[in-house]
Amino acid sequence: MNTSRWAPRYSSGFTIVELLIVIVVIAILAGLTIIAYNSIQGRAFTSTVQHDLSNTAKLMAISHAETGVYPGVLPGEARTSPGVTLTLISTPGGYSGLSPVQNGVLFQSICQQLVNEGYGRDTNMGGGTDVYITGCHVYNHNAMQINGWNAHDFGTPLTASSIHSWYNTNVAPDSWRPNKKQTYLDFANKLSSDFTAAGGTFPVASFWDPWAASNNGGVTKDELPAPTSGASSETFCLQAAHERNASSIWHISAGSTPQLGACS
Repeated sequence: MNTSRWAPRYSSGFTIVELLIVIVVIAILAGLTIIAYNSIQGRAFTSTVQHDLSNTAKLMAISHAETGVYPGVLPGEARTSPGVTLTLISTPGGYSGLSPVQNGVLFQSICQQLVNEGYGRDTNMGGGTDVYITGCHVYNHNAMQINGWNAHDFGTPLTASSIHSWYNTNVAPDSWRPNKKQTYLDFANKLSSDFTAAGGTFPVASFWDPWAASNNGGVTKDELPAPTSGASSETFCLQAAHERNASSIWHISAGSTPQLGACS
């Protein structure tokens, strides 16, 4: 007896549901690949822009070492990578010829101004605002204290990287406040950039003693002179972007490192 006609028959092809699942999986994988590729490309463009900014800033520094001032045009040796547009922004007049104490006065003044403007604070995961940095105070001539959650006395000689390096080492990650460490680092970068843009120079060699008087041997506070007018040859700001990522603008100032955003 032939029983083969009663045996169940199975199709060797895919059902419509199976085909749809395969198509969806392929689409998801393709989307993830595109996202990963775009992310890699974006980082590559950013790295190229930062590289060009740093190299050109070094050429500006060499010119300053040779002439005593920063050039008003890009150095002739400056070269940019394909797709990168780099511009030397004329910075407004600031301060020049400051004494060591006046240089310290300027640094503290800009630090406190940033605090007053709301830098050094961020929103936590609960939607509340945490104020990490509350003030910049000088208690003696050889250090400035940045008060707040991670208060610290930053001693002289204070370099462009002093504050950034200390925060990078001593501020721990916090899952409730995921941007806490970056907020500190952004504050340090902004402080360095604004200080040099205003005509300050690193290292900061001295602050002052608030208790100083003519007869007690303390270092007296030396108030800032009137700022100069016109463009300043004491500092500079370079600004750059890649044509494939034109919305991501980076800049660098004298004595600083590449930072996200346009020249202020």
